[in-house]
This record gives sequence, C-alpha cells and structure tokens, in this order.
Amino acid sequence: MAASPLAGLGKMTELRQRIVFVLGAMVIYRLGTHIPIPGVDPTAVAALFEQTRGSIIDVFNMFSGGALKRLSVFALGVMPYISASIIIQMMTSVIPQLEQLKKEGESGRRKITQYTRYGTVALATFQGLGIAIAIEGQQAGGSAGCVLAGRLSEDPGTRVCLLEAGPRDTSPFIKAPLGLGATVPSKHLNWAFKTVPQAGLNGRCGYQPRGKVLGGSSAINAMIYIRGHPWDYDHWAKLGNPGWSFADVLPYFKMSQNQERGADDCHGTGGPLNVADLRSPNPLAQAFVDAGLEMQLPRNDDFNGPEQEGVGSYQVTQINGERCSAARAYLAPALQRDNLKIWTGVQATKIILNGKRAMGVAYHRDGQAHEVHATREVVLSAGALQTPQLLLLSGVGPVATLRKHGITVSHELPGVGQNLQDHIDIVIPYLSPSSLAMGLTPGGIAKLTKGIFEWRRSRSGIITSNSTE
Repeated sequence: MAASPLAGLGKMTELRQRIVFVLGAMVIYRLGTHIPIPGVDPTAVAALFEQTRGSIIDVFNMFSGGALKRLSVFALGVMPYISASIIIQMMTSVIPQLEQLKKEGESGRRKITQYTRYGTVALATFQGLGIAIAIEGQQAGGSAGCVLAGRLSEDPGTRVCLLEAGPRDTSPFIKAPLGLGATVPSKHLNWAFKTVPQAGLNGRCGYQPRGKVLGGSSAINAMIYIRGHPWDYDHWAKLGNPGWSFADVLPYFKMSQNQERGADDCHGTGGPLNVADLRSPNPLAQAFVDAGLEMQLPRNDDFNGPEQEGVGSYQVTQINGERCSAARAYLAPALQRDNLKIWTGVQATKIILNGKRAMGVAYHRDGQAHEVHATREVVLSAGALQTPQLLLLSGVGPVATLRKHGITVSHELPGVGQNLQDHIDIVIPYLSPSSLAMGLTPGGIAKLTKGIFEWRRSRSGIITSNSTE
C-alpha cells in the first residue's frame, strides 16, 4: 500500500489505517458529507475516497490480507443499509478489538479471518435468500391495494389490474423479519419520505418510511399487529361516518386474521392474515416488561383485547417465522388467476377524469408516459400520504392549493391533503455489553451469521425478531 494516500490519517498502525479508511469511506459515501472522527483528518479521508469511488475494486485492491479484504467487502456491502450512528459505533468498537486480536499473533489472525468470513457469509446469505384497476377496477399495490385486488379478483367476472411503483416482494429482506433493519432506514424498497420542518420538533424534519414494493408498508414495517383504540373508531362514527364504530369494524378484523392463539370475542381464525407470538423472543424484551411491572404498570398480554393499557410483548404478522405482509396474505393466493394483472415498476401520476368520473390512470414506466383505462371503476389506495397527493395532482382538492401549484381544478374538494393524524416514533439506541443485544461488532456479526443458518434451517432464532418486540 502506498504511504502517501494514508499520510493524512495520522500515526496509526497499518491495520488501524486500513480499517479507518474503509469505515471512513463508508461514512462519507453514506452521508455525502464529512463526519469528524477522533484521530482522523476528515479532509484526508474524503480526498482518499474521491480517488477510489470511480471503481470500488480499487478499494479492495488496497488490502493485501484476505481477511481484511473480506471485511472491506462486507463493510461496503452493508453500508447503504445502515445509519451513520451504527457506522460510528462499528468504528469505535471494531478497531480496538482488531488491534487487540493482532497482538494475539496467529490466534488473533485466525479470529479476524473467522469474524470477517462471518460478515461476508451473512451479506451473501441476505442477498441470495398501490393502484387496483377494476378494468373493472384499478388500485395501488400497497397494503390496501393487495387486499382489494385479492378480494375483487375472487369474482371471475371482474378483471383487475394492480399498479405498483416498486418491484415484486421477492427480496430476502422482506421474508426475513429482521430484514427490516436494512429497509426501514434506507431507500431500499422504501420511499423514505421526509416531512417539511416541524415546529413541534424544533424545526427538524420527520422521517416517513413508506414501502415501495408489492405489499406496501406491510412489507417493510415492524409487523406489530395492533388495531388502534376502540374510542377512535367510535369517535369517527360520531363525527358522521356511519359504519366506522368499533362494533362495526370488529367483525372485519376477526374475519381477516388467523389468530394462532385461537378465536375469542376479539379474535378470529381462518383468515388470510396470520397473527402469532414471536417464535424466539429476546430475553432483553422480557426484562423491559419486567421493569414495567416493577413500576406497577398493569400487565397486558393482548393489546388487541378488551384493554390496551399496560406493558407486554407484541404479537406480530408472521407465519412460520416469516413476514406475513398483505401481499403474502391476500395477493399470493390470487397470482394464478387469469383475471388479475399485476404491473410493477409503474408510477401513477394522476387519475384520468371525464368530468367527475374516474376513467383510468396515467402512469410512467421506464421513463415513458402511458395510460390504462377502466370499464367500471378506479380504486385509489396509495396510502395516507400518496392517495391525497394523487388526488391533488389530478385536480381534486382545495382550489387555493391547486392553483398555487398551477394544477387545473377538476373538482373542488376541501380537506384533501389536510388533517393527517400520525404518531411519533422515538428510537433511543444504547450501547450494551450484553451478548443478547444486536450489533455489528465482530461478535454481533458472528451471532447474526449463526442466526441466519438457524433461520434457514428451522425458521427460528434472532432473524425472526421484528426488532421492536
């Protein structure tokens, strides 16, 4: 390795220089900016990365040791899917451990080889593992779109075309529950929206992950099965929405689910959406529940039962240790139906209107504009954010909003694009010496890799975790 490219990294051992280079390049590549790292000149790291980013193979060729080369392959491979905070954690954890292993001589070198091999095996295993148009109807291929397409196409006399902007749900990051760690914080199968600056967040922007794949957000979420509080449904009914009280919607919740615990007044069996307890709950989650009980919080083993107050473990939409998304539950059984067409990689741009009647959908595919027309109806089910967006783009909404953006008014409908209600999700990461915690330290990578093999063998273990137990 030439001395000049690494000269700005300070006086460190050759091993430390190499590791800092890889992880520093990860940080810069991940964020597109300079991150100050103790003992490292960010400008020098940035300049070094600029020399190599034209060809990633140049990075790999800077490593003479096979073990370190494997570590670099793993690091750069997972880098797009993990947050900067985790990368920094890796740097502060991995470098001292590798320094210590180097001091152990041949034994340490074998351990380094073992850990980095775990990393590349884990990555390789992970990598290898909307709008329903009822042309008679059209929908988006998210959670609700999959339900509608599956149910509508049960009638052989109804032709259905399902449009989805993302790909099919074949990624192992979808099937493996813990794969959400790769999709939620990244743009992989995810729209990854940002809000406008929020006054309640001191001017910060909120993050809004939304599934960009067949199955929508049910393909990337944490799989927690929870319906909301009965009061909310009853309140909607009192506001003038008949049919939306909790007593009205509960039968549909029960029909839609297959509750592995069995049927009761609040749950049903035999439905397409499988609801289960976690197969391999993490003891740290139980410790959290125990701490809540010590604070006199009531224990609650069923947040979809008579009461929601309390502390306990969630049930999840999983089946046999795999994610059970809306696409798997409702769409997969319908894939062989001749009257159902599924188009992926299709971005809807507006609803085609004839007066106040929806006639079809305009969309882009491979950079080309197209249209698809319905003989009966268009069902718009693009989620809480993109459904009103498509209505506005189609000229349906408040006149002042449409004119502000130069959109021709097709139908004045006050309220479109307004009154969104959402909850705030706060994630607080902690560094823990516990072997039960998850992380990307050498030990954590080894644990993850063993978990992958266990999951492939028996669909149990750490990979079945939804990470928010």
